[in-house]
Order: sequence, then C-alpha cells, then structure tokens
Amino acid sequence: MNTQTSIKRIGFYQGMAILFVVLTFVGFAPTYFLRPLFDARPLPLTFHIHGLFSTFWVLLFLLQSFLITSDNISLHRRVGIFGTFIAGGFLLSGLAILYYLIEGYPANGWEIGFLSAIVWGNIAILTCFSIFWGGGLAFRSRPEIHKHLMLFATLSMMGQPLTRLGQFDFFILSDVRPVNDAIFGLGGLFVLFLVVAIYDVRKLGRPHPTFWLAISLQFGLTIISAMLIAPTEFGQNLIRFLN
Repeated sequence: MNTQTSIKRIGFYQGMAILFVVLTFVGFAPTYFLRPLFDARPLPLTFHIHGLFSTFWVLLFLLQSFLITSDNISLHRRVGIFGTFIAGGFLLSGLAILYYLIEGYPANGWEIGFLSAIVWGNIAILTCFSIFWGGGLAFRSRPEIHKHLMLFATLSMMGQPLTRLGQFDFFILSDVRPVNDAIFGLGGLFVLFLVVAIYDVRKLGRPHPTFWLAISLQFGLTIISAMLIAPTEFGQNLIRFLN
C-alpha cells in the first residue's frame, strides 16, 4: 500500500525531475560519469567543477520536487538556500569553461566558426538559466510561478545532454554534426517544452504565462546567439579579442 501511494504521489514535476536526471546521466556518461569505461580523454579541473555543479542542480531539483510532494515546505525552503550557491557555481564554472575554450582554441586546432557557435550557444544557455532561476527566486512566494520558472531553469540545461545523446552511433540522423546537434538539442528541448504546455493545458486549461516567456527566451536567444551572432565577424572577432 505504501509503495502504491508513493507511486501515485509522483506527479508531473517529480516525473520531469527524474527525466532530467536520467538525461543528464546518460548524455554525459561517456565523457563524464562513466569516463573510465569509454576510454575518454582527461578533463581539465574546470570541466569537473562544472560537471559537479550541474549534477548537484538536477539532483537538487529532484529533491525539492519531492519535498513539496511530501508537504515539507520548511525543509524545502531551507534546502533552497543551498540552491543559490549551486546555481552560482554552475554559472561561474560555465563561464570559466568558455574562457578555457577561448584561450586554448588555437592549440586545439578548432576553426573559429566552430568555436564561436559553441561559445555563443552556451552563452544563451547560461543567460536563460540565469533569468529563469532569478525569476524563480523573485517569485518564491508565488508557488505556481516559482515552480514553473525553476522547472524551466533546469529544462534550459537539457540541450547539452540531449545533444550528446544525438552523438551516440545508434542515434545519429545526419552526417553533418551541426545538423544532428540541432535535431537533438533544439528538437529535444522543443519536445520538453511541449510536454510542459500539454500539462498546463490539462491542469489550467491553457499554458501558464511563464511558458510563453520561457520558450520565447530559450529559442529566441539561441537563434540570436548561435545562428545570428556566432557566424558573423563581430561574434568571431570578439572571441579572438578575448583570446
């Protein structure tokens, strides 16, 4: 009886949190979580730190969703304090990785166009996360807005593991890597947003107002940064300047 009750209490946010954890683990298993099994190349310390903060965040979102389900609001709020440090660590370590890539790109043999797409695309991700997470903090006294924005903050991180899933041999749909990355990264994000919209329609009769904000920012900033800025002389010259 207790097991059945627990299963029934796993609602939408808990299910999404579990999905985020699975996507993160599977997507980064070859290059991070299960590196020894895949003979992956060594990672710089900066990548390890960012990986830890990313993992902590998705696990924190999972924990917080179950604390709400169990009506443990006071512990949920206390744990949320640690979330501020984890989110800050995720953002700072993400910026540190971008600096590492920019500083070392000539030695890596990367073309500036490829690096520019990576850098500007990740800037979009970090910006979206910052806005959603910051909004979630600002509206923590309004549960419906708060939980939607924290959901979108975590969802905004999923483009990376989804992209890496698309690089598995049995998932490759296009021999052109940027096309394949877009199919799984952007396409996967769109599917996740669609799932949220369907949930909102079933529960509220329409998508929550934060949904339109989130999907507009996520795809708007991605298109502007990775597709409109990254290929330009301005976008690439800025990277050369920082180098």
